[in-house]
Amino acid sequence: MKKYCILTILVLAISFIFGLSPVVTNVQVTPKTNNLEINYDLEASGQCQVIVVVSADGGTSYNIYPTALSGDVGDSVMPGSNQIIWTSAEDNVEVGDQYRVKIIARDNPVLPTNPLNAQEIVSFVKIIGGSVEGASFSHTMMETSVEDFYMSKYEVTQGEYESVMGVNPALDAGTGNDYPVYNVTWQEAVEYCNARSIQEGLTPCYNTSNWSCDSSANGYRLPTLMEWLYAAKGGNQQPATDYNQWAGTNVETELTNYAWYSDNNSPNGTKEVGGKDPNELGLYDMTGNVIEWSNNNYMWGMFYEVRGGSWNSDASSCELGYVSCYVPTYSFNELGFRIVRSVPESAPQVVADPVISPEGGSFDQVQTISITCETEGASIYYSLDGSDPDETSTLYTEAFELSDTTTVKAIAYKDGWDASGTVSDLYEINIIVVPEEFVLVEGGTFNRDNVNGDNNITISDFYISRYEVTQAEYEAVMGTNPAHNYGVGDNYPVYYVSWNAAVEYCNTRSIQEGLTPCYDTSDWSYDFTANGYRLPTSMEWTYAAKGGNQQPAYDYNQWAGTNQESQLRLYAWYNGISNLTGTREVGTRLPNQLGLYDMNGNVCELSNDWYGLYPSGEYTDPLGPTSGYHRDLRGGYWRSNASPIRVYRSSGSISPSYSAKWVGFRLARRSY
Repeated sequence: MKKYCILTILVLAISFIFGLSPVVTNVQVTPKTNNLEINYDLEASGQCQVIVVVSADGGTSYNIYPTALSGDVGDSVMPGSNQIIWTSAEDNVEVGDQYRVKIIARDNPVLPTNPLNAQEIVSFVKIIGGSVEGASFSHTMMETSVEDFYMSKYEVTQGEYESVMGVNPALDAGTGNDYPVYNVTWQEAVEYCNARSIQEGLTPCYNTSNWSCDSSANGYRLPTLMEWLYAAKGGNQQPATDYNQWAGTNVETELTNYAWYSDNNSPNGTKEVGGKDPNELGLYDMTGNVIEWSNNNYMWGMFYEVRGGSWNSDASSCELGYVSCYVPTYSFNELGFRIVRSVPESAPQVVADPVISPEGGSFDQVQTISITCETEGASIYYSLDGSDPDETSTLYTEAFELSDTTTVKAIAYKDGWDASGTVSDLYEINIIVVPEEFVLVEGGTFNRDNVNGDNNITISDFYISRYEVTQAEYEAVMGTNPAHNYGVGDNYPVYYVSWNAAVEYCNTRSIQEGLTPCYDTSDWSYDFTANGYRLPTSMEWTYAAKGGNQQPAYDYNQWAGTNQESQLRLYAWYNGISNLTGTREVGTRLPNQLGLYDMNGNVCELSNDWYGLYPSGEYTDPLGPTSGYHRDLRGGYWRSNASPIRVYRSSGSISPSYSAKWVGFRLARRSY
């Protein structure tokens, strides 16, 4: 475990001209087992940026920038009592008594990381690029146009420099936090740019092993000579040619309003930045105060050019076209700098992907499709044939309908933007066209035993035929009419139909009408998610016969449509009506509450379930499709007595391959 011996904590509260000075007080450092706990008070007018810098040589230079920090450090620190935790071992701080720590608070002196749209942010000005003609005032060949960039309004101050580098090199030509820093070499200016970039989480521009500069990085750097000249002459606020001789004016008698130079500088030395009028772009001291380093060198880096004149320069030496240069290790009390940042390349603006509503899926009805795009002013194009859409495809103007299975693809465009991605949704539309003689039974819960107790059953929505399948319907599908002797006619219910034959009728009719059969006749298994015809389950039949959700969950009518045996003859063809010797035409008695006819009497109706194995309303037998021997019957027939044909009772059972004069069926279908 490393020991920590940070003996002295120095606190620097830097005052800046662009805001109320933040003040750090009451700093206390407490060594912990694995870190240092730094407590401090911050007084400021609002959020601040708080930075920690460390010196390893007793305060001669502060060039360690801790990263293993947490707590009240970095951007957006609020005034008050704050705490920083520094896991110093992660920053490779060894045992020693020469370490010094500074806590620096700054009142928002920096640009945001990606300032794409701001014209002016705190202490920087966004310079809109352009060209400078006739600017051959240099030792080196230069481009005569510049791209957009940010430039600091003021020359770097002594307070700013010390807050980053830990020292103030200014000595004898004006001192103070708001005075420009001087006695700074080109290399020291570059090191300041890198150090401040690191402090603020930016990418340094300079490689100090060879002093090369990557201006595409988002950190701070020195301005190129052309950037400096373009900004000093007023940028695009002044003509490319015939611009002012000095920053802000073309009249020498007015120069005193814009610059600290030899004619108005008494006593000798620098003055606080921003004390004179700015030029057309809001930049101060581009002429006078201190000479400013540029990023341009010539003679293989032996010299770097400077511009702007100083407090000791006469008017002619302050002219924008005046050229001078120094070796990068040279410094004196007239030489300082200001900083710039490149404007990040704007990421291409991309149109948002369209949104197709509703989402794709399986549907049983016509779908109305709408397509939207959150990018304002975007145009949407779409295709319905599977091809990738482009600007030659159909322009979306209003919602449209789909009635068949279709893949919808869409893309959006906007002038000057990159196109959106192509989005795609598949709509599988199988419209269930239910014949008019079918009734939708809305799902619900009921008690299968007609009592308030156990054995509650929940049924989902389904369709059931209004009538028992007639002889005409059966013959139209199967080509034969098995009914004989006990009522014959197109509108009489079919009988002498086995369970197997009824299932074959369901499959055949499904195929004829373009539906998916529910049954596999090789093993009599079934898939009730298919949209074809099928037999109702025993519980579906019971739920529909008792009136579905039109009747109470328990204590419902004993027979379909009535609770009075004396009225049963109005609803059913059964043994209570004298002289019945066979079936009667369907629909000639009263319907129940759902409009279903002959749910009692006429013919017993086949269900899908094995006899005795119908404890739920689910579509599958609990013990499998071959778990029983007989199929369940419901509803009674023309010779049944009233008691055994109650809706909650089975009417007996029949072998799947057996047919009888009393056995017929009605149909069901899924509702989705």
